[in-house]
Amino acid sequence: YNGEGMASGTIYDALNGYTVAGLTLNIRGGIGTSSGTIIQTVTTNSKGEYITPYMQAGNYTVEVVDNRELENEDARYMTSTFTIKVLGGQSIPNQDGYVTNGLKPEQLRIVLRWGSYPADLDSHLVGPTTSDGRFHTYYSEKNYYESELMANLDLDDTDGEGPETTTIYEMTPGIYTFMVHNYSNREDSNSTVMANSGAYVEIYQGESNIATYRFNVPNNEGTLWTVFSYNSNTGEITSINTMSYEEYPKYVGNSIPVSETDMPIDEISIEEPEVELKEYELGVQ
Repeated sequence: YNGEGMASGTIYDALNGYTVAGLTLNIRGGIGTSSGTIIQTVTTNSKGEYITPYMQAGNYTVEVVDNRELENEDARYMTSTFTIKVLGGQSIPNQDGYVTNGLKPEQLRIVLRWGSYPADLDSHLVGPTTSDGRFHTYYSEKNYYESELMANLDLDDTDGEGPETTTIYEMTPGIYTFMVHNYSNREDSNSTVMANSGAYVEIYQGESNIATYRFNVPNNEGTLWTVFSYNSNTGEITSINTMSYEEYPKYVGNSIPVSETDMPIDEISIEEPEVELKEYELGVQ
């Protein structure tokens, strides 16, 4: 695979999944290269797509910069990077990147991505409410409001890859836990599908455009991946990274405390709920 080749892909808004036009992509040689000689510069087209000129085979770092003319600076994306591969005599597609807007220093953004299979992994976040209760954001309850939006899931991706983005806007003292549920295979009791999905979770904190943590799905069987917890009292993020089984989306996180004095919900004492079916299962276009 020596010689020259090309790479192409699309740049997405990690929060809403929309493509982004007019972004500048600076390409440097190597993996994780944030400075030095820029080999090529390209711009995303009206569909958010890019294609490189012919380049020597190898790995490259793409720096995504938002140099657009904007009336509202709050709409400007933070600079981000991703890696692409070039093979001689080939044009490799689907090498995509993602951008996000800035966060306030105390805010937290969680981005879930995976491969094309399974089609439907779901983001779940449980945490404390201001009334000493608990909230649970997932595809059926995307937003948690008090007097303002406290946390939300941007969208429910049901055809593979993601991204799904969960953002905590306003912190309440207590413990937040993020989990990933394999909705596609939720009824299986012996499944390694999620372990082989290539799923990973990245955490962005405050104004940083670089993920402060990345968690890769463990190579263990299960339909529920409990990824990490966040203690808003101390600011500490703790890796959990365990796999288990759960059939019912509504029960995800029920056994996890959201404060040091919280009594988790006892699943045994609750009737089996009906699964909140999704639009594609109901035939809704």
